[in-house]
Amino acid sequence: MKIVVIKKANFYIILLIINFVFVFSQSKAQSQDTIKQVDIYDVFRHIFKIKSVNSRIDTAKIPPGKLLFVFAPTVEYTLEAGAQASLAMNISFYTGNQSNTNLSVINTGAQYSIHNQLMAPIISNIWSKGNKIDWLGDWRYYKYPSYTYGLGSNSSLSKADFVDYSYVKFYEEMLRHFKSKYYAGFGYYLDYHYNIIDKTLLTDYSDYSKNATSSISSGLVAHFMYDSRINVNNPQNAFYASVLYRYNSTLLGSENNWQGLQLEARKYFKLSANKILAFWSWNEFTFDGKAPYFDLPSNGWDTNSNTGRG
Repeated sequence: MKIVVIKKANFYIILLIINFVFVFSQSKAQSQDTIKQVDIYDVFRHIFKIKSVNSRIDTAKIPPGKLLFVFAPTVEYTLEAGAQASLAMNISFYTGNQSNTNLSVINTGAQYSIHNQLMAPIISNIWSKGNKIDWLGDWRYYKYPSYTYGLGSNSSLSKADFVDYSYVKFYEEMLRHFKSKYYAGFGYYLDYHYNIIDKTLLTDYSDYSKNATSSISSGLVAHFMYDSRINVNNPQNAFYASVLYRYNSTLLGSENNWQGLQLEARKYFKLSANKILAFWSWNEFTFDGKAPYFDLPSNGWDTNSNTGRG
């Protein structure tokens, strides 16, 4: 099998040509003086004959067990990953009557960048009938060559250190409802980094990890949560708060004994039928032991990889 490698400049040119051809063909088919705005998702939708999803689905009429799929192939660009292609999928369903059961959601997909970064997550929030139990899952595989900028809050571009590694993440929790919108439970967390190669040896990784080629954090978590959201995809006038304690132990295969604490809060304000204002606080701490370098708190390592975005 012959493998074709597309250089970065050619990659951008191809995207521009595809987009131009699609817009031109659409404009020829329209009699109006103006052309409807077109983005890369419209290009893929046109090529692969993907039907648009009606965002006004009446969720009150959805029977339990019926799966709702939304997926979108996209092309993106970030400073860290460069150009990348991705396929994001959202699977939503109810396990019980909507009057007393929250919408369960599974987000999955895959991303691949021009810098050979591969990301494949499966993030789930599944409610049992009547919201008696909330199953939370975060499973991921990363092949992720990227820059790390050392420890502390005063890092600079001059300290950029190129590190290549693979990563397996397995987080699973079960929270039990005990009062109103309050939940509490336990879970297991595993972070396994392997095939770590530090290619520049410039900054803190080699000093902190002694050039280790792998690391394992394995431990139990206790989680307390308040969640008044009915629909995770579209929370309105809702509040979410979470306190999670993690204890990693060598008895469970962890490289070191260390502890962690995550504090999170979100408040949603409904401004109109289609507009929501949200405030978010994310706080993460490690203590009482030495956490592996890639398990230390960092921008982008929250559940939805939102911190640090421009």
